[in-house]
Amino acid sequence: MATLRYAHVSHEYGAPAGTGRGAARHSGEGAARTAPSLALSDVDLSIADGESVALIGPSGCGKSTMLLMAAGLLRPTSGEVLVDGAPQAGPRRQTSLILQNLGLLPWKTVRDNVELGLRLRKVGAHERRERCDRALEGVGLAGMGSKYPAELSGGMRQRVALARSLALDCDLLLMDEPLSALDELLREQIQDMLLDLWVRRGHTQVIVTHSIEEGVFLGRRIVVMTPSPGRVFRTFDNPGVGTDGWRASRGFFELARRVRESLAQARGERDIPAGDVTGNGAADGDPAGGSAVGEGADGRATGGCEARGRAKEAEDGSTHR
Repeated sequence: MATLRYAHVSHEYGAPAGTGRGAARHSGEGAARTAPSLALSDVDLSIADGESVALIGPSGCGKSTMLLMAAGLLRPTSGEVLVDGAPQAGPRRQTSLILQNLGLLPWKTVRDNVELGLRLRKVGAHERRERCDRALEGVGLAGMGSKYPAELSGGMRQRVALARSLALDCDLLLMDEPLSALDELLREQIQDMLLDLWVRRGHTQVIVTHSIEEGVFLGRRIVVMTPSPGRVFRTFDNPGVGTDGWRASRGFFELARRVRESLAQARGERDIPAGDVTGNGAADGDPAGGSAVGEGADGRATGGCEARGRAKEAEDGSTHR
């Protein structure tokens, strides 16, 4: 499995040529800018092995930039991004990134799309087929390998993109608003699937979302970002993730309320209450403590192992709702 560390990371798009570490390997929106634009400012965040983290913040606060850095597609202007303690110098085989547009090739079948990364790695035909079959079965698409993306629903296409990541046996899964185009009912079904896969596989995952409820359902820790230039405003531990009935519980709605309020504070729409600057822990009966402008008291995540252990105990008969 994998740990992920942002060590005082800042990034400026459109930095002058020759700055080296500010140069983008990714040819997206940031690379086309001419005027310098500071996307991230001194982000210091540690994600533990097997932890599920949700990044929430206003548009343009650098959340997607953080994923591109973790995937080795973008280098920070300053600071370091480390995976398993090693600085990211380029793409890593065990890291998988799912973007908003999913990246499926419409002229290839489901099987060909799922096997694409394996072909690029020159994995043999027999092993490719076995890994593809396991991945498709894992996301509920067994027997759909001969279909084309245009023949699938939005939710099924999302599952194909996820199967492609699973076939690569990733230990670090990065997702950039992967469910934003789905209707609410289908979105919840895919959220359930993502949660089940995380519980079963134990990979580290980071999901960028604008949905507070999605973050509270999937994130063992929720990181609230400030408006651009993005920095960590507050983090919330979320031990209820993966427990039976979490989505309908009082603790779920209370934590969603607190995250929503924190987002408003980060945008300057509400004052931070006196005595809440350090984000003191949970109130009685509230499973979610928080910390402002930084991480938890020990500076690191507590990890996903405890949450997955509780989830596995409740897994029999659980719908994760």
